[in-house]
Amino acid sequence: SIPANYAINAAQGSLSATNYSFIFQNGTLSVGKATLVATADNQSKIYGDANPPLTISYNGFVNGDTMATSGMSGTPALTTQATASSGVGAYDITVAQGSLSAPNYDFNYVSGKLIITKATVRVIATDTFRLYGAADPVFAARYDGFVNGEMLTSSGISGAPSFTTDATILSPVDVYTLTPAKGTLVSANYQFEYVAGKFNVGKATVTVKANNASRLYGQVNPEFTAAYSGFMNGENLATSGILGQPSLLTTATASSATGDYDINASVGSLFSHNYTFSYEKGTLTVGKAVIKVKADDKSRSYGVSNPVLTASYNGFVNGENLGTSGITGAPVLNTTATASSPVGNYAITVAIGTLASANYDFSFTDGKLAIGKAVLTITAEHKNR
Repeated sequence: SIPANYAINAAQGSLSATNYSFIFQNGTLSVGKATLVATADNQSKIYGDANPPLTISYNGFVNGDTMATSGMSGTPALTTQATASSGVGAYDITVAQGSLSAPNYDFNYVSGKLIITKATVRVIATDTFRLYGAADPVFAARYDGFVNGEMLTSSGISGAPSFTTDATILSPVDVYTLTPAKGTLVSANYQFEYVAGKFNVGKATVTVKANNASRLYGQVNPEFTAAYSGFMNGENLATSGILGQPSLLTTATASSATGDYDINASVGSLFSHNYTFSYEKGTLTVGKAVIKVKADDKSRSYGVSNPVLTASYNGFVNGENLGTSGITGAPVLNTTATASSPVGNYAITVAIGTLASANYDFSFTDGKLAIGKAVLTITAEHKNR
C-alpha cells in the first residue's frame, strides 16, 4: 500500500463473553514513507584534472522496488569544494535534496569523499658533456608534466634530484648514462618519475709542439721531434694509448740560406681514442757554416820586399766555391817582417778585414813568411904581374 491512512474495521468474529456484550469501533492504520539512504559515491582524481562526474547510490528499497520502479524523479544536488587547482587531499562530496522526490520514500543523505592524488612530474636528466679526465660538471634536470599552468618555481616543489653515472674520471671516451633520483625533492601535489639522460665523455686535447732544431748551412735537416702536453689522469705519451707519429715538415733544404724556418706539425699517423690534437710549430734555425781562411805560407830572401800576401779558403758547402759562395770583401793579411828583417820565420796574420757573407762565418789560421839568406856573389879581381 502507498503511504496513507487506512481504516481498521472491528467485527464480532468469534468473540463471546458470558457477562459482556460488545460495541465495535473502527480504527486507522497510517502507512508512512520508507527511508532511502542516498550516499554520494566516493571519487578520485589526479591533481590538476577536472572533477569527475559526481554520482550517488541508493540503499533501502522495499517491496522489490528498484530505482526505475520506485517512482523516484528528479536528481539530488551533489557538490564539492574541490576544483582542478585544489591540492592533494580528501574533500567532502555533499548531497542534498535538489529536485529529488519519491511518493513512497523519504531520503537520508550521506556525504562521500573526493580523493585528489598527486600528479606525476617527469624529472629528465639534462644531457651533459665533459672532456676525458676532467671533473664532472654540475648535473641538472628539466621537468615535464606540470598542471594548472604551473612551472617549477610556482609548483611548490622544493629540493633537488640526485644523479648517478657509470662514468668515472678514468672512463674512456664514450656515451654513458646519467640517472636522476629523488635526492631531496619534495612536493605536496606531485610525485616524480625519473628519466635518464646521456653523459658524453669527449676527447681531451693534447698539444703537439714541434721541438726547435738547428743545423748549419749546407747540412741536411736533422730528424725532427715533438713534445706533448695536456695529458689527463697522470698519463704520459707511453701510457696514454696514443699511436703513430706526427708529421713534422719544413720548407728548408740543405741549400736554404741561413735564417729561421717553421717546423710545421700535423696529424701524420697520430691516433688516440681519448685525445684529439692541437699543433704548434717549432723553429729550425739554419746557422752559418764556417769557412777556414788560412794565410798562405810565403818565402823570400833577406833584403827583398815582402811578396803579395794571399789566403786560401776551405769549407764551402753545396758545391760552392769562393766565386759562387756570395762571400764579398777580403781578409787583412799582415806580417811584421820588413825588407831589413833578418833571416827567420815570421807570422803572417789573417783577420776578417772586409770579409762578409750571409751564409758563412770565418775562422782564421796564420801562415808563415820564411826569410832566407841572400846570396852574395864573390868575384876574384883580375891582377897583372
